[in-house]
Amino acid sequence: MFLDKELDVICLLQTELKHSEPLLYKSNSFCKKVSRYIKSINSFSDNSGHEALPPDYYSDELNCMFDVMRVNDTEIRKTYNPVKIRERKIEQELKDKGILQPHMTLIVNSESDDVQEHTYKNYKRNCKRVLNEHIAKIDIWQKEHPRIQNKGLLICDETECYFDGHVIYTGNETFAYFGEKNVIELHRPWMDSELVEKAYDSKLDFIIWFSPYKPHSILLEKYGLLYPSIVVLDTRYKRTDFINYDEEKLLKYQWFDHRVNFDKSMLQTLYDESHGIIDQMVGIFSAMQYEYFYQDKNVTIDSAYIKKIAASYYPGLSRLNKNLASADAEQKRKAIIDKAASRQSEIAEIASKKEFEKEIRNAHPDAIPLETIIKNVNVLAGFLINSKTFTEDDIVMAYNNIMKIKGDHTDEKTLTNDVYTLLTEMNSEDAIAKIMKQKSTVPVSRKTAKESMQKALDEHTYVPK
Repeated sequence: MFLDKELDVICLLQTELKHSEPLLYKSNSFCKKVSRYIKSINSFSDNSGHEALPPDYYSDELNCMFDVMRVNDTEIRKTYNPVKIRERKIEQELKDKGILQPHMTLIVNSESDDVQEHTYKNYKRNCKRVLNEHIAKIDIWQKEHPRIQNKGLLICDETECYFDGHVIYTGNETFAYFGEKNVIELHRPWMDSELVEKAYDSKLDFIIWFSPYKPHSILLEKYGLLYPSIVVLDTRYKRTDFINYDEEKLLKYQWFDHRVNFDKSMLQTLYDESHGIIDQMVGIFSAMQYEYFYQDKNVTIDSAYIKKIAASYYPGLSRLNKNLASADAEQKRKAIIDKAASRQSEIAEIASKKEFEKEIRNAHPDAIPLETIIKNVNVLAGFLINSKTFTEDDIVMAYNNIMKIKGDHTDEKTLTNDVYTLLTEMNSEDAIAKIMKQKSTVPVSRKTAKESMQKALDEHTYVPK
C-alpha cells in the first residue's frame, strides 16, 4: 500500500521539492540548514526496516537523524481505523485474485459518505498519540548514534484542509463558505498548540511538516488561497505564539455535522423554494447551515425544515414563487402583452382618421389650437377601444353635445367622464346633473343645459350596440 513504507514518503517529499519551496517558520539559519538536509536525502542512511531500531534515517556527515511518522483524521483508536480497514480489505482481495504483484504500488480510495470519519477530534488524537510515541524513543536514537546532534521528525500529514468556519459542498465541485470572519481562516497544524506544543518541550530539534494533499484542495483553488506543502520548524527553543483552535468550528466540507440523506423530496423542496434560481438555492442552503450550527441543532433535517428556513430568511422569494407557480400566470402575462399590442395598433389606426377632427371642429365655432384637437381625438379613440358597446358615431355625437352644453374643455379627465356619463345614462336627468357638477369654462344654467340636452336627444337617439 502506498505510504506504508517510509521510503514512499521520502520519494513523495522529493517530488514535491522539485516545484515547491519549504516554508521556513521563523526563517533562521537552523531552519535553512534543515531545508538543505531534506534536499540532500541521498546522504542519509535508510534504517527504516520494521526490525531496525530508530531513527529511520541518519547521516553522520550531516550530523542529523530523523524519524518518519504519519498522521490522519480517521483513526478512532490505535487499533481501529475504518478507512484503513477498507484499504486492507481491498488490498487482500487483489492479492488473492493474483492482480496485485510484489513490484506494484497500490493506491486506494476507500472513502465513505460518512463525514464523521474525518474529524478534527480524530486528527488531534492521532497526531498527539503518534508524536508522543516517537518522542519517547529519542533516547534510543541517542544511544544508537551518540555523535549525531540534530534530531527531528518528518511528519507526513495525510489529512485535507480544515477551516475555522463552515464550508459546504453545493455540488458540481462548488462550495459555499461562511464563518465569523470575513475571510476563510485556514487551520495551520504547525501553529496548533494541541499538535506541536509538546514537541517544543521534548528533545527534538526540528520538525518537517509535510502535507501532500492540503495544497490541492478544490476550495483553495476557488478562493485563490495558497497553502504550503512543506513547513520547517525549529523546536530547540520555547515558543509562545501557538493558536488554540476551537474544535467545534474546525470542520471540513460538510452537509451539517452528521450524515444527512438528501433525498428526492428534499431536493424537490429546495428547488421549489428557490424556483431553481441558483443564487437563491445556495442562499437557502447556507441559511440552513447557519441556523443549524449557530441557533439550534435539535432539529430534523427534512423538507419541512427547508421550507421553514426559506420562509424565515427569504419571505419575499416565497411570495414571488407562489405568483410564478400560479396555473394561469403565464396566460395572464400573455393576455396583458397581447392586449397592450392590440391597443397600440388600434390607437394608431383610429388616431390616423380625419372624421374625429372634422366633427370636433364643427362643434367649435371658434378656432381652437391643434394640440387640443389631437388630445380630444385621443380621448375619443380611448373610448372606442375600451367600450365596444358604443359605435364611433355614438361617441362623436356625445362629444358634440357635451360641447354644446358646457363649451370647450381643456381638462381631458373631465371631458372623458362627461362623455361616458352621457353615453351610459342617456334617458336620465342624473346624467345632466352629474355633468353640471363639473367645472365649465362657459357658465350655463340648469334650465339651459336641460333644454340643450333634450334637443340633442331629440336629434339623435342612442342605442347601445
